[in-house]
Amino acid sequence: MTPQALKQLHQLIASTNSVRLSHTAAELPKHPHNEALPVLVIDHPIASAKCLLHGAQLLSFSPKGDSDWLWVSPVAALRHNAAIRGGIPICFPWFGPHKEDPSKPKHGFARQSEWQLEDIQSHTNAISLTFRLNYTGNRPDLHTQPFRIECQYTLGKTLTIGCYIHNTSKTEQSFSYAFHSYFAIGDLGRTQVKGLDSLTYLDNTQQQQAQKQSGDIGFTQEVDRLFPRVDPDQQLISTLPKRAINLYSPDQKSCIVWNPGKDLAQKMPDISMHYNEFVCIERGNIEENTIKLLPNQSHKSLLTISNPIK
Repeated sequence: MTPQALKQLHQLIASTNSVRLSHTAAELPKHPHNEALPVLVIDHPIASAKCLLHGAQLLSFSPKGDSDWLWVSPVAALRHNAAIRGGIPICFPWFGPHKEDPSKPKHGFARQSEWQLEDIQSHTNAISLTFRLNYTGNRPDLHTQPFRIECQYTLGKTLTIGCYIHNTSKTEQSFSYAFHSYFAIGDLGRTQVKGLDSLTYLDNTQQQQAQKQSGDIGFTQEVDRLFPRVDPDQQLISTLPKRAINLYSPDQKSCIVWNPGKDLAQKMPDISMHYNEFVCIERGNIEENTIKLLPNQSHKSLLTISNPIK
């Protein structure tokens, strides 16, 4: 972080008594051997949260009186050059393997980049933090054209994520993205995802064969389903303990539901035996919904995550 960026960060934090700067070694004591990455700790009368500057990645969120909605693996690698398993990583400027060069980072490089905190707005019923990644094209081995992406988290009784993408280059660009949300659950076998019945999905456990969803999604083995086009609402229902998470976005047309299951998780050192503790429901725009922007053109989307039974 440059001295100017650090000064701006401290000035923004000083503007509210609801945010302080800490580091992952202090806030995530289960990870004592990893790098101490800067983390913003939000303690507002309405909600609590933790967010990394690394990837602008939300690590935790809970309205006051509720348990954490998000999950971070207790065996995650917390390093600058690693994707961090848990919270809400931002997959951008592409999702999955790069279409033309699979050697490039899976899910893009935004989640492994340092973002800047641009603004904090604290109100009676919520607090919002705006992060910016201004890519100048200085790493042509990753991406040749400049762009700007902003992410705004509004933390209150619900969590709203605003995504703003701007093509700052002189040529048309294509972007795909997803908010790779890891939701904490009590028991995978007592968890279902609703709102996708009868929709077509690509099954990543079957070489992306097209299938039709029948009923709600349960979890008895690996699930990796990409729904190219979905309705605005999906729900995560877990009965032990009782939990309901609702995702709503008319702007983000795609949805991915994922859990590695026991067999694959044993081969993933940053999950291992903890596969039973989370389900990913990711919203974004990928595949046929990839965003194409002309020079100076922008794209905006909103995702609202709520707990309707609270």
